[in-house]
Amino acid sequence: MQLCDSGKLTQTDINDRKFGIECCVPVIHPQHGDYDSSFISKTNSATSSVRASKRRKTSAIASAPPTVQNSGETRLVQSEEDDVIQVPKDWRQFSKGGTPKGGYRAKGYFKYCLEARYKNHQVALFQCIPEGSTSMSNRMSLIQEYEVLVQASGLAKSFNERAKLSGVSITGLDFNAEGAFIGTTSFVPAGGLPMEETIENDERSLLYDTFLVVPLLSTTGLYEERKFFGNNETGRNDGDWAGKLVDAFAHHVVEHCKGEYMLADLQGVIGPDRSLMLFDPQAHTKGQDSGDWDRGPKEIEKFCQEHQCNNICTQMQLWDLSKPFSVHPFRPW
Repeated sequence: MQLCDSGKLTQTDINDRKFGIECCVPVIHPQHGDYDSSFISKTNSATSSVRASKRRKTSAIASAPPTVQNSGETRLVQSEEDDVIQVPKDWRQFSKGGTPKGGYRAKGYFKYCLEARYKNHQVALFQCIPEGSTSMSNRMSLIQEYEVLVQASGLAKSFNERAKLSGVSITGLDFNAEGAFIGTTSFVPAGGLPMEETIENDERSLLYDTFLVVPLLSTTGLYEERKFFGNNETGRNDGDWAGKLVDAFAHHVVEHCKGEYMLADLQGVIGPDRSLMLFDPQAHTKGQDSGDWDRGPKEIEKFCQEHQCNNICTQMQLWDLSKPFSVHPFRPW
């Protein structure tokens, strides 16, 4: 999914398109002390918590900021505060030509990206494209994407901490998970929506009742948007510090998660201050249950075989992935 800064949202785009919402966000149980490589698998944390919390029928919003512990463990909750998000109208007429305009930002293989306004801030809002999706599949796909994003954010924190404890000076990286949430509005029918052959006449603001909201990243001026590697690729970005950092991070994730979890399709925005904010990650897991993109253990094994350590991997003393995890000491670093 490409993000761009043209096609700004105006007040005309959002008039009469204010929706009351309910949403879920993760909360943190802080950890203290030395860095620990223990990994809490998805089956014991994020998945069950998300689905349990979303069974509640309420018109409320959980507005606490999404923060996670180093293991990536999350628990989604709801509060009892009503809130409003402003969504553009008539945006589908611009999606056909791919022009970022009128609140429309981009279209990927599976979802649309819109520019919305929440708490006086511009945000990116995602929904699945109607072709091949239903209200239920849209909901589940976005929840799965959110789980991966939050898990990735926790793993980024563990990587930054590990580098610090190893005495390795790095810029650090993060994911745009701060302030992200899954929202549901009662103003859009939860059932299946009719397909529109002529999308120029489609005036709907939302296609489904559930949507994903994340911070909107700037990609203009001195900010550089960059794709490091795709869903079924092993990163080999030895050309500069940013590429090496992402490759080392991907290595850390596989080791940290004991070969049960890896991040893929890594892309992000490099700032003029050498900050690196990643977005829209995918995952491959031992249980092959993180989403439709999840190719399971074969991709993790492929990464272990193809990854080539760079100087950051070496300085951080990352585990040799060609060796079996059964002999890994899994000690605090």
